[in-house]
Amino acid sequence: AVTQWKQQFMSTWTDVKESDITCFLSKGSDWRDKPLGKLLITTYPMITLDKKRSKAGQDLIEQIKARQWGIIVLDEVHLSFADKFWQVLN
Repeated sequence: AVTQWKQQFMSTWTDVKESDITCFLSKGSDWRDKPLGKLLITTYPMITLDKKRSKAGQDLIEQIKARQWGIIVLDEVHLSFADKFWQVLN
């Protein structure tokens, strides 16, 4: 689903370059050792994960938190529970 969002942003909705999009997925090949883009696309479970992350995953989360974003696309929000929703808002 995240890759579908990426394709839509690149082909239909904007003229954003692929290099300006970071897709934060469980497979690190999509984001590891790459600069953080202007647009972040991920899933709600990836951003709210409570379990221990890999060092690279934790480093990326810290970069995400340290930056002010205009838009973050969170797919699969409908799978979230209310308490996770409030964790993100707080």
